[in-house]
Amino acid sequence: MPLLNRPLNNRHGLESPPWVAGQADDLVLFAHLIDAGSFSAAAQRVGIPKSTLSLRLSTLENRLGQRLMTGKPAV
Repeated sequence: MPLLNRPLNNRHGLESPPWVAGQADDLVLFAHLIDAGSFSAAAQRVGIPKSTLSLRLSTLENRLGQRLMTGKPAV
């Protein structure tokens, strides 16, 4: 099963509510983005369009009520 579509199971083998799975998937995407260093590289790694990655990050930021990415990274 693809990483971003698998259900999250707790220690009792019960599936988490869909909103938890979605949020966890968005956190995984954010981790890929930070690790890859760019939207292009992260999107390529996980096999999704840059626009989808950007939308998912925006959704995560809205859910958390906090900006996670600001400006360009220092070189």
